[in-house]
Amino acid sequence: MKITFVGHQTWFVEGARASVLVDPVLRDRFGRTENSGFQVFPPRTVNASEMPTPSAVFISHEHSDHFDPGSLALLDTRIPVYLGALVIEPVAEVIRQLGFTVHRVNSGEQLEIEDLRVTFFAAGSATAYWESRVYQVYFESSTAPDDPFFIAVDALISEEMQSQIDAGRLVAPTTVAVSNNSQVTPEGVFGSMDNRRVTPFTNPKKKGFVGLGVLESVVHSYFKTHWRPERILICGCGFMKDSDDFGPFPFSDQQELAALANRLSLGPVAFGPLPGERYEIRAGGVATSRVPWIELDEARMQSLRAMRDRFMASGRSLRKQAVVSTPMSDSQKQDHVGLIEKSLSDMVSALMMSKLGRHLTSRSAGNDEANASSPLVVRLLDGPGGEALQWAFDARASGFRRDKTEAQSLLERFPFGVELWFVDFIAILQGEIQVWDIAGTALESWYACDEFEGPVPFFYSYFGENTSVELARKVYFRRLASGETP
Repeated sequence: MKITFVGHQTWFVEGARASVLVDPVLRDRFGRTENSGFQVFPPRTVNASEMPTPSAVFISHEHSDHFDPGSLALLDTRIPVYLGALVIEPVAEVIRQLGFTVHRVNSGEQLEIEDLRVTFFAAGSATAYWESRVYQVYFESSTAPDDPFFIAVDALISEEMQSQIDAGRLVAPTTVAVSNNSQVTPEGVFGSMDNRRVTPFTNPKKKGFVGLGVLESVVHSYFKTHWRPERILICGCGFMKDSDDFGPFPFSDQQELAALANRLSLGPVAFGPLPGERYEIRAGGVATSRVPWIELDEARMQSLRAMRDRFMASGRSLRKQAVVSTPMSDSQKQDHVGLIEKSLSDMVSALMMSKLGRHLTSRSAGNDEANASSPLVVRLLDGPGGEALQWAFDARASGFRRDKTEAQSLLERFPFGVELWFVDFIAILQGEIQVWDIAGTALESWYACDEFEGPVPFFYSYFGENTSVELARKVYFRRLASGETP
């Protein structure tokens, strides 16, 4: 079996007679628009016309770094496209509109493609809600049945897969592609999962042996209740936000992480592939080469790494900016206040049933009677007249009400809070952008709980494709209508 790393989390898997392209992101950008959003890192050019025609395409889930209609439009529409049974229907609608035939596969289902046997598995049950529709993919080759390859995409390993391995119905994968999704921002840059209660420029999570923590989670913790593969291919963190000027994320250098893992002898042999590298699994080892249809821009890669290093050494901070740049008048903003209040009202039921909601209804959420009643504030920057608008959640009334607390008192008054730009929130509510488009650049929060139970994870879950399917449909078809796809 031959495994080519195309970039970020895109893979081209070849048997002797068949091949499968997984999560094709073939352009230099993905996300919000053709010319903005996320830049693929390391930078590379994929010559899709020179790429061997895959026998099939598999899309693991609907997030924009895995499902990119513009990349699909570069492929021959006669190639069958496979989706997990849980992937939202608008994804299938877009793919069909591009001219492809869509096939749904169930968890545990096996597909025979010439000499490749492909088995699909739904995400493990403890996976974060916004990644719970992910399907991971297991490859076996008839020419090398004892060396399966598994792409562990953005989710925990399926209990169903583990049970099949335990029962001897599947061979434990010897080679696994694992996602490093740490996305640690430098000090001076507030990340989406950071907590403003911990001053962002002195965040202890960004000090010390952060890289070792990332490495431990990818190489060790991920497999601690499962089998141990012989080899790990570390991928993920393969993008930058266009609005960032610090270059790639710290601790996203997969080559460096792999070299460190191997020096520390943490277990499996680790590889940090660069776009265009091909790994051929052979009896007793792996042979590495490069494919001619992917050109790595090494000069720009080194330039971007140097930009990151200079930023980290400078001690500078970045000013937050809205993602949406289209001007909106004060009267237009005022017209949208009703939409915001309706959205917050509609959100209440989901909020009350969430992990965050359990914190909000706990008296321990506040230090006094007032805080216990109103533990959360949603603050929108640059509203009508340039003023921020904010709404406090009233736990007793199970609803939101307008709030006038001064900015400097918010953290003292509210144990939980989320802050974003007025125009960005409107764009999300109207299906113009997705919540992921503002993650890491225009979204901040504070919380008195575990980071995966705070306001931002709730926003990811509520406004993400899992729950807000119709908003996702609007985003997808806006992109098609704009002619963004080739």
